[in-house]
Amino acid sequence: MKAFKFIRNINRDLTGIEFLQLLSNYLQIPLESINQSNFYYWFSRVDLKYNSKELYKNEDLAFVAYVAAILAINKRSNTETDSTTTKKLSK
Repeated sequence: MKAFKFIRNINRDLTGIEFLQLLSNYLQIPLESINQSNFYYWFSRVDLKYNSKELYKNEDLAFVAYVAAILAINKRSNTETDSTTTKKLSK
């Protein structure tokens, strides 16, 4: 929910790439490490089409940020679980 509020409080429209740069900085995830197909997926989850140069309303981008943050949390949780399982199996 914090990512949603962060983008919502920017109070200006952003291009796709501006949004991704802000979001990746906020989430502390290097933009280069995120597969580009994720961008399209996040936008599609809120019925938007991703284009790096297109201007989007910050209200719409706040929902994209929410989706991205939820997926990032889930991925981190799964990675931590997989790591713990691997450690247990290797003993």
